[in-house]
Amino acid sequence: MLYLNSLSGFLLSNALIVLLSVIAYLLKTKVNDSRLLRIITGVMCLILTVQTVLTYITFSSDAVHPDFSKALLVVLISASVIYAVSLRLEPIARISGAVAGILVLAVLIAVLTNTGIYSFANLKAASFDGDFNLCQALKCLDLPLIYLTLNERTGGKTDKALFGSIISAYAVSSFLLVFLYLSEGTAFNGYYYPVFELFQLSKIGSFSRLDIIFTGSVLLALFLKCSVLFYCGLYGITGGKYEKNSFNGCNFNRND
Repeated sequence: MLYLNSLSGFLLSNALIVLLSVIAYLLKTKVNDSRLLRIITGVMCLILTVQTVLTYITFSSDAVHPDFSKALLVVLISASVIYAVSLRLEPIARISGAVAGILVLAVLIAVLTNTGIYSFANLKAASFDGDFNLCQALKCLDLPLIYLTLNERTGGKTDKALFGSIISAYAVSSFLLVFLYLSEGTAFNGYYYPVFELFQLSKIGSFSRLDIIFTGSVLLALFLKCSVLFYCGLYGITGGKYEKNSFNGCNFNRND
């Protein structure tokens, strides 16, 4: 949602996610049975965790709080993620529905508070201009990697867990993309953070610039995504051989 700035990038990224997810679904048993593949999957999850944090920090320093210390922001995010992972997966899973609901509510607020600027002429001008780079491609790996790591823990509902996530994310993103075109036409392709710009145009009565809603919801999503990816990284590398300690967080136990 942070970088939803071109129709071509949107279509290509979603097509790549579907392709990689199908491959992950077909290869899940091989990854589960191979320690080396589990370790590789775990390392890639850790890399994506770092990339996700850096993405938000770049956004924050560019558009939200240019003067805020990047180092302090890294420490705060890292501490919250490490604490969440120390509680293990169940507490993280419990808040995922709430975070998803907050994101959907934020999208609806942005859409409903900008009705005065929509024009169907802008929608007709939609084009495939835009780019799709390596960083965007790497972001498409997160869902397949999470699935490869945690598919054994979905209670046998692997199809629903994987493809339900894809369909819901695609539906919300498509909905938002349509309204980006209705409000800005192809001009939003030039914005680095077009969804953020849409929130800045939002207004409810005397309240304007509702970008705080976007920033807050994205921060919650960042926390959830990084927590899951970091958990998957540790789970893949150690084979799940760690347990929660109420004082020391995650302790790694090499005994089978």
